[in-house]
Parts: sequence; structure tokens; C-alpha cells
Amino acid sequence: MTVTVGRLLDGEGAKSAQHLGGKAGAVGRIHRGRDDAGHDLVAVEPLPIRREAERRIDYMTGDAPRIAIAAGLGAMTLGFLIALLSDGPYLTTDGINAGVILFAVGLFAALFATPFAFERSRRATEPDRDRRWERALIRWGVVAGAVFGVGLGLALVLGPHGRTLGGSIAIVTLADALLIIGTLVAWMFSN
Repeated sequence: MTVTVGRLLDGEGAKSAQHLGGKAGAVGRIHRGRDDAGHDLVAVEPLPIRREAERRIDYMTGDAPRIAIAAGLGAMTLGFLIALLSDGPYLTTDGINAGVILFAVGLFAALFATPFAFERSRRATEPDRDRRWERALIRWGVVAGAVFGVGLGLALVLGPHGRTLGGSIAIVTLADALLIIGTLVAWMFSN
């Protein structure tokens, strides 16, 4: 791919074009030629520039989703342990147990980071960004559906009661999964 910069009308333009091409960090290779009318032309063939800072940002964004998922699962586990060691009621209009709040926040953080981790894992094999994101969002929906299924199973077995730990965990699991599923439905209808 070449981009035409313009006609060279005199030698001064040729000097500036040569200066640009030879300059460290130039944006492309300079090519000279003539058009059908005999005018001198200069074209720039862009070079793929990949700076060290971009590599570091790429690396950091690649690790960030996995770190967020691990932190979310850790917070979820810690929240469950805190709720387990404390007395009920856990989720009522009178108050919410701190462990249940931490569980809900941790689960939501892990669910929210999931599509970013899926997208990042496909970068080496799928060059098309839009296709990677489509697949990541489909997988995100599958994960959210599975979490919804677990929450529904807990609610059916233990009952969706905020006074019990199992019921409270079922309610917040269903709520987190429904938030993600609602986001996906909104995304589907926005396109």
C-alpha cells in the first residue's frame, strides 16, 4: 500500500522528502516516480511501527483480565468465608451481610473480565478484531448462562431466602448472571 504525498515541483521538495525518509522513526519508505503527465511524484509506503511502549501496554492488557478474574474469584471466596463465619440474616431489607456483598462484587468482577480474557486468548490465532470479539461475547454468554444455571439450581435446592446463606448466595448469583445476560441482550439489539 502506498500513499501519494504530492508532486515535487522543484529540487527543494525532493530534499525534504529524502530527509523524511532518512530520518530515524520515519513513517515509511519514500518512493519517487512520474505520473502519465510527466510530473514527479512522491509516495510513502507505511512501515509497521511497533514501539516498546505499545508492546508493554499490549502485555499489560493481556494480563489484566486474568488478574481481574483471579482477584474476583478470590474476593468471592473470601466473601463466602466471611458470610459462613457470621450469623444471619444475610440478605434482607434490614441489612446485608458484608460477606454476601463481597461475594457478589467478586463474582461480578470475574464475570465482567471474562470476555476480555477470551478475546486476548484468541489474538494469536484470529487476526480479525471484530471476529475475536464476537466469539468472546458468545463465550461470555455461555459462561453467564452457566452461572445463571448454578444460581437457579441453588435457589431450587436451598430456596431463595435471604435469611439463609445458601439462599442469599443463590440470589446474588442469579442477579450477577442476569446483569451480564442483560448486557449481552442489549448489545445484540444495539447492532
